[in-house]
Amino acid sequence: LTIGVTGPAEVQAGAPFDMNVTIGNPGDVAARGVSLAFAIPAGLEIVSTEPAARPFGDRVEWALGDLPAGGSQTIRVAARATVGGELRSCFV
Repeated sequence: LTIGVTGPAEVQAGAPFDMNVTIGNPGDVAARGVSLAFAIPAGLEIVSTEPAARPFGDRVEWALGDLPAGGSQTIRVAARATVGGELRSCFV
């Protein structure tokens, strides 16, 4: 599976922004029981996600189900930086 994230290179503290996370299956067979997790870094607040994520402490997760061969799914994450500085995000 592949994961790609797009969003602004810079945002102002307190300003809302969106990230689009695309998970893809470049293989030739369906991927079963796909899930995605995002560890929320300090200084970042999740406002909403589409589809809705399940919160688990300092991370959120999506149960995406099966992803067909050659298929992809995009998740929109609306967020806000609560502090200035550099934030690093990791989706797995």
